[in-house]
Amino acid sequence: MDDFEEKEVMGGVYITDYRTQTGTINPHQSDDILRKLAPHEVIERQNQVTHLLRSNNELREADPDCEDEEIQLAIKENEQIIIRYRLEILKAQEEA
Repeated sequence: MDDFEEKEVMGGVYITDYRTQTGTINPHQSDDILRKLAPHEVIERQNQVTHLLRSNNELREADPDCEDEEIQLAIKENEQIIIRYRLEILKAQEEA
């Protein structure tokens, strides 16, 4: 069974992070790993990338000295998703 870290966030209040650790995405990975997008999904992915970029900017403003581990983890996770989504968008554009 996985060990999940329990963290006290205030007196008597604990949180447990059940998220799985994200791995890195290799931009040169096999194309069959990337999700094939329908034309309408490309626009949706582009919007998602825009929102993730905005979210990362806001997170960086909230933690300018990169001291908060949770915020830095969220930024890293968002960056991995952005890479994957951009690769999916490029693949869909190449196939169009």
